[in-house]
Amino acid sequence: MQIKEDRKNSLLHRQEVIALVENQMTLSKQEAIKAISEHFKKSEETVVIEKIDSLFGTKKTIITARVYDSPESRKKMEVIPRKVKKKLAKEAAEAKKE
Repeated sequence: MQIKEDRKNSLLHRQEVIALVENQMTLSKQEAIKAISEHFKKSEETVVIEKIDSLFGTKKTIITARVYDSPESRKKMEVIPRKVKKKLAKEAAEAKKE
């Protein structure tokens, strides 16, 4: 893994990272989270993948990610999509019935 850009955003308690990874296939989101968290020695809960782009005709992938200082700061800054919120509410309601 080669880090192309690494900016510290102290106001939002995170690092904004652009990394270049050479791999046989395009990485899945979970594999990208694992690779970034291992490189920065942070837990996987603090990593948010913004974008994964594979370069055409090569075995290289560009990952744009945000690495937060703590899981609490991630929860404060990241927005949960409506679809995920509905799913979580539905699961909570089903768990309450049981």
